[in-house]
Amino acid sequence: MGTGAYVKIANASSQTIEVGYWGFNCMYENGTDGSDFGPITATIPPGIPPGTSLPKAGTQYIEANGSDGCAFAPSTFNMNFNVYNPDKESATFYFLEGGSPETSFSVDGENFASKSAGGVTFVVVIGSNNPLPGGQNIISVLAY
Repeated sequence: MGTGAYVKIANASSQTIEVGYWGFNCMYENGTDGSDFGPITATIPPGIPPGTSLPKAGTQYIEANGSDGCAFAPSTFNMNFNVYNPDKESATFYFLEGGSPETSFSVDGENFASKSAGGVTFVVVIGSNNPLPGGQNIISVLAY
């Protein structure tokens, strides 16, 4: 088992957006140990309509694989957002487990990142939630 995080993506913009993931290295992806990127993945249609979030209620757990061949390897993934209005524009964030002294995960080397695409600004904030078992992180994404 590795470091975990709880993810929430909120779309406060006026555009429908989609989110996908790629470049997995040493991450549990498809429900292993409860870690699943499926509930926080959305393609158009329907995407993530304005005023909604993924998952619809609560947060989605993701976890780095810290066992066997991954014990000394970095756990990484990329989160990619697309905005269609009318052209496809993208914003990609790179996540690394163990990349920050304050939190177990980092985004683009920090605890905070912001990028724009198609008139939508995406803000990612990673915080530590020490009351959770193992001090897992909260990864909050806001599109506005």
